[in-house]
Amino acid sequence: MLAGFRYDDAEVTNLSSFGAGGALSGPSRSDSDINPRFGLLWQPIPELALYGNYVENFGMPNVFNSGIGGSALGPETAQQWEAGIKTELFERRLSSTLSWFQLTKQNIGVSSSDPKLALQGVSEPIGEAQNSGVEWDVSGAILPGWNIIASYAYIDSEITQDVGLVRDGQGNVIGTSPGNTGNRLPNVPEHGGSIWNTYQFQSGRLHGLKLGAGLVARSEREGNKENNFQMPGYALVNLMAGYEFKVGKSKILAQLNVDNLLDKNYYPNSVGFGRERIDVGAPRTFMGSIKVEF
Repeated sequence: MLAGFRYDDAEVTNLSSFGAGGALSGPSRSDSDINPRFGLLWQPIPELALYGNYVENFGMPNVFNSGIGGSALGPETAQQWEAGIKTELFERRLSSTLSWFQLTKQNIGVSSSDPKLALQGVSEPIGEAQNSGVEWDVSGAILPGWNIIASYAYIDSEITQDVGLVRDGQGNVIGTSPGNTGNRLPNVPEHGGSIWNTYQFQSGRLHGLKLGAGLVARSEREGNKENNFQMPGYALVNLMAGYEFKVGKSKILAQLNVDNLLDKNYYPNSVGFGRERIDVGAPRTFMGSIKVEF
């Protein structure tokens, strides 16, 4: 059993100056909170463990998000429930975890839904959003020299509380609406997974050679909180090759990695308020390295 709490006290000040010798000024905000955490784990047999935990979080990721007039947005808060099963098989050579999770966040800073304000860098908070789902991962040695890491996640994402502003033809606010309540949170795929294999030759002429191959995949994601455009899913193939040898008493590892082998065009993220602000993924990339251990 694990139980505890944490006290946080955070302050943010936005400073700005105009012209030479201009005075620094800006709004500030101070927040504090006490957050509990607890967890339970039961291991009925050496190969199997059941666990559950609850954690609350308080932070200041909105420090770079400014509201109307430069005001600092309040901090994000979060609550997470998790429960699952952990296993260790084949004399602990292979481990796996299957878990259910529910993560709820409040006061998530996103770009303003008003295009004019968004271009000025003005942000507004989403009242509350929730991601829940299941996650499975496995890692370890299948055979001598052959190691694998694989994972899969299904995420049901929803904006559970939001307030939208209703404007007249002149842009004046005349009321409020449920906003984007019920929509998916931007940049959260419903399905996502990866697999990575490496094999290192254990003997013979190829002793010291290590080869690796893997796949990273994400399903379609919403581009903004209005859910009026989507970023397509993608799958990337990655490779690596390395060779380890000795020179005197030193051990040298030379390695080459190739990311996005097929040179796919993909879009990993959006800042959430327009098609013109979608991140473009890196093209085929080669990276070589040499590591020396004395």
